[in-house]
Amino acid sequence: MHELFETLSRPNLDWSLDFNTKKDFQEVKSIEPEIPRDINTVNRLQDYLQNRIKDILTGSSCTDKQYEEVSNQISLLYFCDGKHFHLFKFVAKLRSFLNHLPSYSTDLVNWKSAHRFIQLYLYTWNYRLNSLDLYKENETIAKAVKKLRKKHFKVTIHDGEAQLDEKSFQRLLDGIEYRKEQLGSLLNDAVLNIADTTFNNRTGRYYLRKEINIGEVEPQTPLGYLYNLSLTNLKNVKRSNKSKAQLKEIIELSRDLMTIGRFQRLNYFESIFSSENNILTYLRKNLIYDQAFTIPQISNKNANKIIYGLFNNKIIKNLEVDLSIYLDIYNEFYSRNAMSKLLFTPNEIYLSLLPQYTKKSVEAAVNTLTFDEKTINRDYIDPFKTQSINYFNKPFIKSFENYFYLNPNFHVTGFITTIYEKLINTLKKQKRKPKEIAQIYGDLSELFVANLFKQRNIEYRQGLEYKLQKGELSEINHQATGGECDFIIETPDKIILIEQKTQTLTSKSREGDVVTGLLNLARSLLSSLEQAGRHEYILRTKGFLKFTDGSILELKGRKIEKVALTLFDFLSLSDVSSIRGILMFLMNKEISYSGDSRGVTASVKEINSTMEKIRNQYRSQVFRNEYLMDNNFLVTQDNLFLSANQLITLLDACKNNQDFSNLLGRTKCIANNTQDWFVIFDKLIMRFHEQS
Repeated sequence: MHELFETLSRPNLDWSLDFNTKKDFQEVKSIEPEIPRDINTVNRLQDYLQNRIKDILTGSSCTDKQYEEVSNQISLLYFCDGKHFHLFKFVAKLRSFLNHLPSYSTDLVNWKSAHRFIQLYLYTWNYRLNSLDLYKENETIAKAVKKLRKKHFKVTIHDGEAQLDEKSFQRLLDGIEYRKEQLGSLLNDAVLNIADTTFNNRTGRYYLRKEINIGEVEPQTPLGYLYNLSLTNLKNVKRSNKSKAQLKEIIELSRDLMTIGRFQRLNYFESIFSSENNILTYLRKNLIYDQAFTIPQISNKNANKIIYGLFNNKIIKNLEVDLSIYLDIYNEFYSRNAMSKLLFTPNEIYLSLLPQYTKKSVEAAVNTLTFDEKTINRDYIDPFKTQSINYFNKPFIKSFENYFYLNPNFHVTGFITTIYEKLINTLKKQKRKPKEIAQIYGDLSELFVANLFKQRNIEYRQGLEYKLQKGELSEINHQATGGECDFIIETPDKIILIEQKTQTLTSKSREGDVVTGLLNLARSLLSSLEQAGRHEYILRTKGFLKFTDGSILELKGRKIEKVALTLFDFLSLSDVSSIRGILMFLMNKEISYSGDSRGVTASVKEINSTMEKIRNQYRSQVFRNEYLMDNNFLVTQDNLFLSANQLITLLDACKNNQDFSNLLGRTKCIANNTQDWFVIFDKLIMRFHEQS
């Protein structure tokens, strides 16, 4: 713990404050000779006292992050153990006055002076503002701590955090696993029943990310964790009073575990105020929250467009790759349009597909698409170790001779993964080289996106290349001799540059590994923005881009938006607040690593290298003129991050280029604290669009 805590928590110090006594400002002036005589109003007196407190406590010995740990330590010790009551009220009142300082003094004399000035301020303060509410999150954490302690788990308060010791953590996981084994399929049923209460019929999606209201600090159930856990045991169990109690216990244990680890979303402003100092903590929390509290999903309608768009086109036919049996099996389930659990047999599928395939070929294909109950999410129990989560690789599960398609939204990704693997394996058997296979998949992805635009009458340019003279990019320190634009969409007032990548969020990222998460972003969001940024730099310096086919793209004073496009969702990391916070953090500093892991060192180097290229662009004069405000505030809103799933949803509301431009522009301006792009688009953006 930081020395400041040791200083402030000395037992002989009195931090009590009198909140009841009120005094005239002249009386307050007479108490404190330091107050200037020319102060003649209460407001001026309060301003003076507040600024004086700020001056006294500003120092260099304790960073903002360290002070946050100290204040959390004080508040948690109060809420959990009833310790430091007066010190906590003082610290809470201090936060309501100052919010946060860049850094703090550790000098006890300064803190005593600040305490004296706060008391003087309180004498003149006529409002009842409960500053303890600023620590509601810690109060909620303390409730979880007390519940766990009652169950004889050892939870200590250390460095401003509630921590389970290793034996208690393992015992808690053992308790969860025992109840999971006892509950069988009832756990999966319970999770799906909870999810069903959030289903939106119009959009065909579950809205699992709850919007937080001011003052609301109710912990959520980690549905993502419990859903993944439930897939490891789907044996039939009859409901009973015992199973009802066990279900309640497993939910409470998992909820309390997430609460004491600060992985719950309990702060209304959390997604807005992600400062440079806490962006890495924010990133880690979002990675874990997305994994533990949500379940990745693709609606029936969107999944159909992705599967047929990627795997049923002229490129596939020219490759002599036959994916038809997998597409037909998928279509059999898509046509049922059921959101509930489907129980089936391979023979039923064979009969439905007659006379196209033999029974043997259907059974083989179904088995390729099916997990055995012993292999799905095998050994998964620790919510912070996700390497064993694999349910998204296949759509079906076989349990005790029963075949299940549990939920289309949650398991349709298994069709995409299996069909993709079938495609890649066939190309390998054709003895195609890795580079050629990567090019083929890139061509498939671009054709898929191009067809999406065509279906909605969006005019675009695709795959246009240009050449550069030596030194044209010297200002941004880049040696490229040319470039290629994946997609260009134009309106009279805007140019939209879209760059497509295949990177996804890996298992290690979903565990909360910040370096891997940033690497995934570097290979998707950042790489795309850097590439589009080069196109933009040429456009702004020359006023046009001349392509090798003879066509020209002219700037004509238009705005430019850059879009990074991926196949799968990056969940809350694609939220506008997340993008803004991550970009602003990386614009101002490099990631540092002092360990001896070669893998981490290489990842950090790649992240910094990609980001340095973007920094070089924003250092150029044309970018500074466009994006740097008078107060040195850097505008990053023109950088967007979409998945194919999100692009389909957006395009469904478009009839032309202007619709696309308008809706895309609103996605960068409108947000709420669900950090769910689909909720925001449905409930906020479409409302504005329909009214305009």
